[in-house]
Amino acid sequence: MIGMVFALLSMFVGQAQAIDANCTTTTNLSIYRCPFRSSDWYASYTGIVDELDALARTAKSSFTVTGILKADSEVFTSSGTWTPTWTGFSANPSVVASFVRIGNLVKAELGVTAHGTSNSTALTVTLPFAARSNMAYSVQVNDSGVNQYGICQTGPASATVDCYANAAFAGWTASGTKGIWLGITYIMNY
Repeated sequence: MIGMVFALLSMFVGQAQAIDANCTTTTNLSIYRCPFRSSDWYASYTGIVDELDALARTAKSSFTVTGILKADSEVFTSSGTWTPTWTGFSANPSVVASFVRIGNLVKAELGVTAHGTSNSTALTVTLPFAARSNMAYSVQVNDSGVNQYGICQTGPASATVDCYANAAFAGWTASGTKGIWLGITYIMNY
C-alpha cells in the first residue's frame, strides 16, 4: 500500500532542506511529499523527526510543523508556546517557552530573558506535556551570577522538571538570582 507524507515547515530564520516530489533533496522547499510503501513509514517518520531536531539545534530559531499525515492513519502534530509554572522563586524568571510535538515525541525549549529572584534551594518548572519516564538532561544554569552546567530531571508521568545548580545535583543558592536554559527532546506520557 502506498501512503503519502505531507509536511509543512515554516522557518523564521535559517534554511531548511526538504525532499521534493521526486524524493531528491532541495533547499528552502516548504512542502514535501514522497510516496512510501507502508513498511517504509517508520524509517521515513524517524528521518523527519531527526531532521526537525537538527533544525531546532542548528537554526536556533522557531519553526512550525503544521501537519504530517499518512494514508489510513494520522500522526498528531502541534507546536506553540506554553507558560511554565515555577517553584523556588519570589519573582519568576522571564522566559520564552516553545515546543514542537510529533506524535508522542516533544521538543521543548525554554530560554531565559531575565533571571528570577531565588527564595529556595529548589527549582522546578513545568513542561508543556507530561514526560513518560525519568530522564536527566544537561542544561546551562545561572546561580547567583555564576554560569555553569546543571541537571534537569523529568519524572515518570509528570510535567514537572526538577533542576539542580550543577552536575552533582546540588541545590541552588536561596537568595540572589537564578535561571535555566532548557532544550530537551522527550517522549510524552501516553
